[in-house]
Amino acid sequence: MAIAGEALSMHFNVSSSAFRLEYVVPANTSLDERAATEIFVWPERYPGGATVTAKADIGSMRIEYNGTGSLVSIYRNETYPVDVRVIVSIDSKKDEA
Repeated sequence: MAIAGEALSMHFNVSSSAFRLEYVVPANTSLDERAATEIFVWPERYPGGATVTAKADIGSMRIEYNGTGSLVSIYRNETYPVDVRVIVSIDSKKDEA
């Protein structure tokens, strides 16, 4: 995993495979907007694929994930004037049925 910001917390529920990552993108960071937070999901853990969401306090995030592979990439769409908290959630699609 690579985080384009500063990690605040991370949790993985072994029984449900639910994953949650919280991190902060610092204000006016020198990180390139093309820098991604990368999370590797184990396809065997998510047999029907995974649902990925990424929410920011302000602005928006772009998620690249094909629904069944192992790499999730999350990009910010802009440079933020203030620190922005981002919450990423990954859940098993089979739990949505």
